Amino acid sequence: MRNTNTELEIVMTKCKHCEKEYDEKEIQRVNGNVPWTWACCSAQCYTQHQLKCQAEDKGFKCECGNDQFYAHQVCHLDVKVDGDNMFLNNEPNDKSACYEAGTPFGPYTCTKCGKETEEIPEK
Repeated sequence: MRNTNTELEIVMTKCKHCEKEYDEKEIQRVNGNVPWTWACCSAQCYTQHQLKCQAEDKGFKCECGNDQFYAHQVCHLDVKVDGDNMFLNNEPNDKSACYEAGTPFGPYTCTKCGKETEEIPEK
């Protein structure tokens, strides 16, 4: 819900986290146009919401408590080849960016302790 009063340049918006109404223009004026200001009433509210989401996350964790892993992934990208269809190099620009990626697969290696596991269990 947006209520705009152009005479006073107030743009009231409901926070996407706590639903408190706040002046969107004032938040962005004070804090700049950074991602947390997009539809959020304050940095404190944003931080509390992020921590709550992280606490509720039920994803797989390593025995050390870490939830990030190195994995493998097949990506399709355009490369340069010679007349014999031999790989020469990747183009050093956006043309060589991965345009199709498969699902990551194991073995998975914990980014913190290095422990390896073949698969990440389903939730």
